[in-house]
Amino acid sequence: MRLPGRVGRTFEFLRTVFSEYSQDNGNLVAAAVSFYAFLSLIPLILLAVAIGSYFLGSPRHAEDLILSLVRRNAPALTVQGGIDIRRVVEQVVLGRGVATGFSLITLLWTGTSVIANFENAINLAWNVGQKRGFVRQRLLSLGLLLMMGGLLGVSLGITAAMKAIRGFHL
Repeated sequence: MRLPGRVGRTFEFLRTVFSEYSQDNGNLVAAAVSFYAFLSLIPLILLAVAIGSYFLGSPRHAEDLILSLVRRNAPALTVQGGIDIRRVVEQVVLGRGVATGFSLITLLWTGTSVIANFENAINLAWNVGQKRGFVRQRLLSLGLLLMMGGLLGVSLGITAAMKAIRGFHL
């Protein structure tokens, strides 16, 4: 039995989407991308604390700022598996040179992994058979990651400039 008109086409479209999603293991691919995205949060926080303590002058101020952001946006990270994130952040501030380097390397690895997995997911969804080699894929992912970071920096700069201009009174 076929449904008539627009309802039939909509139902057929949804059936096709679900079938393709199942054939491409959509849940597994989404889980892989989410895993690497979540994994990159910890080094990002550590890097933010280490760099923030340089720019803010006070490591304690940077620590409090980062912890308040974490509590507000990712409360599950504040105490996870018996590890107190405040203690981890304090240790990062104390050894910020090593922490910055480690966080940067880990962030680059997990960030490129997110982009590489996302590329693989899109290739799987669009049935692209040709794959890049490991090194070429990582270099492309690194370039995209750096480009996104640069665009984020420009966006934050423009936003800060606009707030400063708005707050400036003659």
